[in-house]
Amino acid sequence: MRRFWIAGALCLALSGVPAHARDKAASAPGVSVLGVSTPSWAGFYFGPTLGWTFASAQGDYAGFVPPPAAPPMIYYPFDLNPGGGSLGGQLGYNVQFGAWVFGLEGDWSWVFNASDRGFDPGGSGRYDDVTLIWTGHARGRIGYLFSQYLFFFSGGAAFAGTQAAHYAPSNAGGSSWYDTRLLTGYSLGGGIETFLMGNWIFRVEYLHDHFGSEHYDWVAGSRYSNSDLTLDTVRISFVFRQ
Repeated sequence: MRRFWIAGALCLALSGVPAHARDKAASAPGVSVLGVSTPSWAGFYFGPTLGWTFASAQGDYAGFVPPPAAPPMIYYPFDLNPGGGSLGGQLGYNVQFGAWVFGLEGDWSWVFNASDRGFDPGGSGRYDDVTLIWTGHARGRIGYLFSQYLFFFSGGAAFAGTQAAHYAPSNAGGSSWYDTRLLTGYSLGGGIETFLMGNWIFRVEYLHDHFGSEHYDWVAGSRYSNSDLTLDTVRISFVFRQ
């Protein structure tokens, strides 16, 4: 289902590219590829990004009290989806050799309303909560020009700011634990770019980010959660090339 929504979002974004984009691109500074003039992607660029992140945080909770007052151990898995809209910016630099374009890029985005909660199915009232706060990337890019369109692939490091929480009910009103962390992982993606007018470029792209398993020791030796995070992001960008 997630892949269906991602494909639909990409198609919708591509349908919004102005039909006269190719004519506008022809007026941009260009290079000759196989005798055909194409716009130049070389140089620094920057601009805003707008997208949606589909997230999956899979993990489990385990808790017990040491003897002699040990109740039955509590264990349950969870699969949370703390996805939401994102807004941010990016900065990069390209070099171009004929139809080939190579670049380095960094980006950072806030993620809004990206929180999800999973309760103990056994009815204990316990729950785990994962919130995605922001994401960032440091990537390399390689692309190839087909007429006025650049098709590219990207790969590199992914970063995410997250908050994990666990709640346990009790006669005293319950206890909550929180842990905010910077996660690091890898990112793979790809997309399409085309000139709109002047030095403005329109981009549609998809990113897949994966982060390793994280351990949260709520009460040392007795209550803990394990969780990993995977992100799939579809976004558009309006890039100004200097």
